Amino acid sequence: MEPQGTPNPSEQPNFNPEAPKPADNAIGISEAGAVENHAAVSSVTPLVQAVAQPVVDVAQLSVQPALPQSRAVSGEDVVSPDTTAPTPPATSDVLASVSPTSQRKRWLLPTMLVVVALLLMGGYVFAFYLPNQPSAIYSASLQRTGKALDSLIAYSKTQAQKNYRSYDLDGKLTVTASGTSFGAVISGSMDAAANATATLSADVLGEHVSTDVRSLHVANSTTPDVYIRVSGIKPALNALGMSQLSGLDGQWVALDHALLDSYATNYDRALPTTATSFPTAAQTRDALSKAQAINKQYLFTADSSHAVLQNKKYVGKETKDGRSVYHYAVGYNKAHLKAYVDALSRALDSSALNSWAKSANDGKSLSEVFDVASLKDAITSANPGYAFDVWIDAKTKLVQSVTFTDPKRPAATFTLGQNYTGGSSYPFTLSFQDKADDGTTESGSLKLMIDSVSNKETGTLAFNALGAKVDLSFSVTPSTKDVHVTAPVGAQSANDILSGLILSGL
Repeated sequence: MEPQGTPNPSEQPNFNPEAPKPADNAIGISEAGAVENHAAVSSVTPLVQAVAQPVVDVAQLSVQPALPQSRAVSGEDVVSPDTTAPTPPATSDVLASVSPTSQRKRWLLPTMLVVVALLLMGGYVFAFYLPNQPSAIYSASLQRTGKALDSLIAYSKTQAQKNYRSYDLDGKLTVTASGTSFGAVISGSMDAAANATATLSADVLGEHVSTDVRSLHVANSTTPDVYIRVSGIKPALNALGMSQLSGLDGQWVALDHALLDSYATNYDRALPTTATSFPTAAQTRDALSKAQAINKQYLFTADSSHAVLQNKKYVGKETKDGRSVYHYAVGYNKAHLKAYVDALSRALDSSALNSWAKSANDGKSLSEVFDVASLKDAITSANPGYAFDVWIDAKTKLVQSVTFTDPKRPAATFTLGQNYTGGSSYPFTLSFQDKADDGTTESGSLKLMIDSVSNKETGTLAFNALGAKVDLSFSVTPSTKDVHVTAPVGAQSANDILSGLILSGL
């Protein structure tokens, strides 16, 4: 469906943005538009100018008489008696002297110039004007976004070949509630076998508290031994009337893997703490690759025979998240959406990730874990007239963000975004916003950034609800180094500590 509200010339999207090309390390996404043909535009100008020049009409030709030389004598012109003014020939005589072949040659060049100019201007329409129309930009952005996701999947495959052994983690947490605040800083390292070290420094009720954590892999077990030491809690324990526990200040406490397994058994839930409990990178990539093939067939396409998304209306040009964007109201084709869900379900069940899903979910496939059957029922009963908002970056021609609004709660929105602006950094955002019963705004967002040069991932988590505000920033950096962990000397068993507390009446 053609978009409505075609922008005026000042709003026409520029498919040839003057933007720097991404660095060589970028994941194959160009910030330039789809067409670059400045030479063609410049070639039109002289031809159009030539055609615009007046063409001499043979029918208007006449031969003017040669004027005699004159001189002024007493204010009068005296004509030489030896010179007589010739009589102008008739126009018909001139035409008779011009052969038909000569006439055709005279007309041939102007006619050719007009034809060429029209062809070039028509080419301009197809190469520049039409691609710059909102409907064309919408279609192109779907394809470009699909290709961008292909590049990210390819990037993940190259990362798998770098033999990373561990990951370094750094983060900062701030919590504000009821006029009080809590802050903490965390840093540590962890490998795939759950060998880990971490330090948490926090300010609690005006006291500085630090926590050290060590995780040590145990052979033939999916659960590690965990050691925890908390320092600086004695003042808080004394203030709470729990001075008998002050001996725990600075004391290592051991959580044996057998103890953790017993708690997991009581809750009828395994502890996914080591690499054997999580899907492998190869399994995840296989599922993403198969899902992406379906996405490109149904989501990132303008093919009317498959496209789930339908461009209902062009809203206009706006500024969003610091970028110039084009705003669209987009609907969906219910039949195509059902077909997409079916195809995606089959693709996921055929992926290597499905084997992990069955082993981790009592034999349930991925489609069963995601409850695809209920999703299809929900699509059947969904409002076919529902539309959501899509913003497309004016320079990158990528889908910048998509916002879904709850039809029953206009204040409740959910947004997916990727505000890529060029270079090696690739941002992704998940966010929601709603209003509580008391009218206060509730919001939350998760922002991730992947750098394809350093391979470092950074993120922020912000949450504002129920009078509390939580802000977390973190970074994860892959490393080829091993994480070496040793059990601390003098650690007390958590079982012994709990038994002592029970015997003391606490």
